[in-house]
Amino acid sequence: MDLTDQNIKKELELKTQGILVDDLVAEAGRKILSLQFARMIGHEPGTRLGADAEELHDMRVATRRMRVAFEVFEPFFKKKAIKPYIKGLRGAARALGGVRDLDVFLDELNDYLASVPENERPEYKILLSQWREEHNKARLKMLRFLDSDRYQIFTQQFVQFLNTPDEGSRRLETVQPNQVREFAPKIIYERLAAVQSHERVLGNAAIKELHTLRIRLKKLRYTVEFFGDVLTSESKEIIRSIKILQDHLGKLNDADAACQMVNEFIAASEKEQSTLPVHERANPEPMFMYLAKKENERQRLLATFPQLWQTIMGKEFSEKLAEAISALQTA
Repeated sequence: MDLTDQNIKKELELKTQGILVDDLVAEAGRKILSLQFARMIGHEPGTRLGADAEELHDMRVATRRMRVAFEVFEPFFKKKAIKPYIKGLRGAARALGGVRDLDVFLDELNDYLASVPENERPEYKILLSQWREEHNKARLKMLRFLDSDRYQIFTQQFVQFLNTPDEGSRRLETVQPNQVREFAPKIIYERLAAVQSHERVLGNAAIKELHTLRIRLKKLRYTVEFFGDVLTSESKEIIRSIKILQDHLGKLNDADAACQMVNEFIAASEKEQSTLPVHERANPEPMFMYLAKKENERQRLLATFPQLWQTIMGKEFSEKLAEAISALQTA
């Protein structure tokens, strides 16, 4: 793979990574990284333009998948060889994340305002203006990163790494899992165990702990997707089940973050207006109404999660996962 438009287009059109059961794990990882890197670069022009927020979202998802891929395949590469690429992806994710989070907050606030009587909407103008200003600052910061020598060097060197078989690969002892058929079941069940370990604390879990669970669900889902080429069709149902939980907790995280941001806005606004005559102060009621909505949403998502959680703790999920992985033993 290289950075020509033609090759990026070909990579974007691929539905699978082309992984085989007897692939060496390091080279399977290189295939996965190549596809996701092509998708990241393919969405960069739209991200820079900023007309469609989904372009940035897709670019960010590609960086996330690559970071998880490096976690999965790290034992099969020399740490020194992959360290610059992990660092480069972390920087890209940070630059994109600041914009994406505000995209979500602004979309949700605008959706809410659509249900507010028109004569009451000006009351939200200050909050909307502030978030738009923060969004513009985040976009400028992101564009500076994408234009930086640091980012250009990262992408050029990463392409060379991805195009060079065995580059940075470690030599492992023969008794260690070294092929996809041996490694995939091991890493998938390790990821599942990390997720299911939350069962014992779920009843009293704080939002911070549920955020950790969401990250582990994401890693489990991505890991199953990475090996989708060599699993049975049951893997698609497994992925759908995980995604439902992940999306639910994602909405919970967004609602909690919005509550924090609105609370900070209210506190800052009250401080700024404390020296003004009472008749000149803005009415805080609309902000408290929006805060109440997000708090209700947060509570609803908290209350309904335990029922969803059972979908990956039951016998049916375990059987489907075992069936999906069985393809590795029969291939």
